[in-house]
Amino acid sequence: MTSNALNSTNLNSTLAAGVSSSRRIAQFENHPAMPALLKELPSRAVASLFEEIGVSDATVLMAMMPTRALLLTFDESIWKSARPGLAETISVRDLIDWLETWTEIGEEFLVEKLEAMGEDYLTTLLSRLVTVESLSRYAWYGEVVEGCVDLVEDGRERFGPYIVEPAVGEDVVKELVRALWLADPQKCLRIFDRITDLPNADDSTRGATPTLRDIEFGRESSREASGFVTADGARGFFAFAERLTAAEAIALDEYDAETRRYLDAIARSSESNDDVPSPVIADDLEDDEPKSAASGSASVSQREPNTAPLRMLLEESQLLPKQSSLLLLQGARRSKEQPLTLKLQHLADESIESFHARARELAYLANVLRWLPTEVDPLDDNDAKAAAFAICNLGLELATGTRADAIENEPGLIRLFALGWNALLSLRGRVMGAFARALSHNLRLAPWLQSEATVGLADLRRAVERSRFADAREATIFLSIVFDSEACRAIAPLLDSIPRFSTLLESDEDSQQLRWIATKADLQTIERLLDSLRLRDFRHQE
Repeated sequence: MTSNALNSTNLNSTLAAGVSSSRRIAQFENHPAMPALLKELPSRAVASLFEEIGVSDATVLMAMMPTRALLLTFDESIWKSARPGLAETISVRDLIDWLETWTEIGEEFLVEKLEAMGEDYLTTLLSRLVTVESLSRYAWYGEVVEGCVDLVEDGRERFGPYIVEPAVGEDVVKELVRALWLADPQKCLRIFDRITDLPNADDSTRGATPTLRDIEFGRESSREASGFVTADGARGFFAFAERLTAAEAIALDEYDAETRRYLDAIARSSESNDDVPSPVIADDLEDDEPKSAASGSASVSQREPNTAPLRMLLEESQLLPKQSSLLLLQGARRSKEQPLTLKLQHLADESIESFHARARELAYLANVLRWLPTEVDPLDDNDAKAAAFAICNLGLELATGTRADAIENEPGLIRLFALGWNALLSLRGRVMGAFARALSHNLRLAPWLQSEATVGLADLRRAVERSRFADAREATIFLSIVFDSEACRAIAPLLDSIPRFSTLLESDEDSQQLRWIATKADLQTIERLLDSLRLRDFRHQE
């Protein structure tokens, strides 16, 4: 390790002292492997790093990145889903944060990055930042004095035949528009014409709204080519999986058409090092290396530095999420190896191609799970992979003794996931049935308690039917007015978007921790809890 790198002891003491994320990243900015790591990391990982330290504190790191890599990270950062399960839209607040940071780095840097974007993409961004009023029905570009910005009578700024006003982030947006105008007035006029309140009737299909739709489609298409699963794709997969009975899941002998399409895309992406075309990148962009990275002499070795030690330090400092310790050959929990782990170990020895196919299936399933509508934060990459592995292992245990436990051919883990998912979803009906059965068998429950519990059970049914999982958990906790409170606490996680196992079922301790349901033994423990569910004894209170 080079002298510029921190050792683990120093890093841990720094963390113990409670140093902020921005201070912590400053210790790594001059590390010789940092430019290579930023180039090597997936754009989503770099976006996560910038979010952790704050975009405004990432100026040094941004300056290290090639333009293409930085723009893809920018794209990952500004498109957000309002809540899990919904398609991504542009977060104007995040967009403003990025533009303010680029402006702080310098006008030349700002213009360079904006000009490297595809014109449709830039139009879409500006349509979120400005309003454009046309002074004439048709713009006459020939009258434009390049670089000239006029003020109209009310103090607004005129660019050629257009009045352009910031809709948000006034100062930074004004700086951005002026800088773009000075750099390329004709390009600005084309963009303003598409955003204006009076679009050119001869070119109405190139307006801001259809352009946004094109960009959304282009983003999804380019990301699908890298194995990204869209919100619609995830909903389609779950609709398919949830229609299957256990017998139908076991009988699956091939992928459905959409799953095959995604898995083929993941396979192509893993086999090719070519950059996937993206609407954020201009077609004619010739990617650059940052000036600081290109300043070395030609005699310097062309070999990229080893980035593993630096990545480990960033993970230990909690600036990057740790790479999942859950590999296909490693069990989801406990030291005892899971049945799926053993099967995969055997498969790796017998057919490495089949093993890699199962790895692609796991990646696909993890991406699908990230889109589940949870009403809380979506799963991160590691949790999604762990959940997918646990559900597949559960499916394998349920399939033992049938042809479904043969995973060397398609649909491999997809079949096991469908079987495990079927078992998990059935738990919600079991929970409601257990509450209803216990409530109907009461003998001496006070009428007001009977009424309250009946309302609580109705709320629970309604929440489950509408997939409002937070409400379902609250309704379960409410039922502790007549049921044992610890039992209700243990049952509540079964009503999450992905049902989870409470350690209250395994320990006498009061603290509740949650893990994924991964085995038949987990299901049997849950069944015993639900079968033993009884009303609290109120007789001693009378």
